[in-house]
Amino acid sequence: MKILLERVFLTTMIWALPLVLTEQGRAQTPLQVHLESEQSEWVQGVPVEFKVSVTNVSPAPVRTAALNLDPTEGDLTLQISSDGSSFHSYFGPDWETAEMGPSQVTLQPGQRVVGKPFPVFVNHSSPDTPTDPTRDFPFSAPGIYFAKAWVATAFGGLPSNVVKVVIRPPQGDDALVWEALKHDKRLARFLQKPFWEYPPVEPAEAQKLKQLLDSYPHASNAAWLRKALDEHAKNKALIEERKKARSTSQPQR
Repeated sequence: MKILLERVFLTTMIWALPLVLTEQGRAQTPLQVHLESEQSEWVQGVPVEFKVSVTNVSPAPVRTAALNLDPTEGDLTLQISSDGSSFHSYFGPDWETAEMGPSQVTLQPGQRVVGKPFPVFVNHSSPDTPTDPTRDFPFSAPGIYFAKAWVATAFGGLPSNVVKVVIRPPQGDDALVWEALKHDKRLARFLQKPFWEYPPVEPAEAQKLKQLLDSYPHASNAAWLRKALDEHAKNKALIEERKKARSTSQPQR
């Protein structure tokens, strides 16, 4: 509980120090945030992967917040736009749920911290509400989109560069897989973040995903289908092991 309160306090303090940055102001900031997409073009229905890095561009060491460049840890947010001017926040499944790491870090001149790639596919919302593709998916239609990230630092929330992302219309098997995903929010969430115990995911999601993979093994997101199923199987096995360990450790009456 103490860790959670400290995390909430630190995050609040960081985001309560907003910087209104012009291009000149951004250049004067000792830290520079960079966003990149793993590809420039993506087939609709395939999770779009981004990666964020922060570099100390000043000639002196800089001490700042931990720079947890993983959206699950709450220091990173993402905004998406379809016109390049009106940006809307994206919040994915399981974002801001991980424990916070060390509260501060020191970056030497030129030092760069690089986060792991993270997928953007379906918006965080209750899986039990009616599915609405235009609301549930940030890339709900083929076209050109723009994305930028914000990272919480000791200098406030710092913006990244803007990245252009092209979403191509799905064809053939890709179109069939996308049709199945966009009308089943629970299945789409399972593809991006395979849960087994919490939030509760019925075995039906894993079975549906396996059926899609078996039917369309050469679809553009086949690798994501396999990855989700593998992660689901590992999580399931881990939870079963923990349950077994707890049952054997309980004293016999």
